[in-house]
Amino acid sequence: MKNTQLVIDKLVNVLIGAASIIAMLYVANQSMLHEVLLREAIIQLAQHNVLPYQEHKEPPQYEIEAPTSTLTIMRFQLGSTTYSINGLSHTIDIAPWVDDYNRMMILLYDIANLFGAKVIWLEETGTVRIYRPTSKEYILLSGGLINYVNIDNRIFVPIRYISKFLGAKDIMWDESNHAVYIVVYLDIMSS
Repeated sequence: MKNTQLVIDKLVNVLIGAASIIAMLYVANQSMLHEVLLREAIIQLAQHNVLPYQEHKEPPQYEIEAPTSTLTIMRFQLGSTTYSINGLSHTIDIAPWVDDYNRMMILLYDIANLFGAKVIWLEETGTVRIYRPTSKEYILLSGGLINYVNIDNRIFVPIRYISKFLGAKDIMWDESNHAVYIVVYLDIMSS
């Protein structure tokens, strides 16, 4: 009886996780995200070893661990100060724009804050140091090392490059809506 209850509890937890993925898919309502979310659902089901229950076999013993991170989808649209995180709208000061190299540029502090990264301006060298949120690793922005734009003492960086450095799992461009989707796992404990 106890083993049966464990299997039922495990299936309920997996179904709740699948339902949240389906809900995010519904909220996102973008066909290009279907593949990413479906892939994520398959990975989660595989991690939980969900197989059809067979009466003649003893169900496996397991412990369910609380998740330490959550799948998050950020959406930024070219020329719009409104962005979304998992379908919920927010605003930023300056809308993303495209530079001469056809890269979407975003205000460094806006994107760094969303990832929980730390940004330090080093006055003596005229450089910017960006620390990853989960480690002591950092990247240095200075004159010729990384292309960035300084407009009125505000630093803009290519959204793809900085998002990858800060831990984005996937970045997708939606040409029809001129929007970029950033798929990332954010640490639950820090949010």
